Amino acid sequence: MFQERLNELRQQVPGALAVCLVASDGIAVESVGGDTLDLEVLAAELAAMARGVSSEQRGLGIGDADRFEVATEDYAILLSRLRAGYYLMIVSDSSGQPGRARFEARRSALAFEDELI
Repeated sequence: MFQERLNELRQQVPGALAVCLVASDGIAVESVGGDTLDLEVLAAELAAMARGVSSEQRGLGIGDADRFEVATEDYAILLSRLRAGYYLMIVSDSSGQPGRARFEARRSALAFEDELI
């Protein structure tokens, strides 16, 4: 069931190369695409960074990070937090549309959250 939702999300984001459902500990639960990327390592590293940022933000009293974005020469990566203790990770090529990725991640979050509870 997650495969279908991940595929739909990937199709909705122009330039998306991979979409992954990631547990809060950084373990990639399910993914589509990204054949040339090591999604497991990428998910683990970005989830660790997002947890670190959230910890610092809590210390400042401004709450957890809902989104964590990284842009490189070749990729745009979005890690979007779900309420159920998971993240959605969208990896796009450098010509991708980060605003569209944020919109589609937020739009599909409710469907994932219903299934994860």
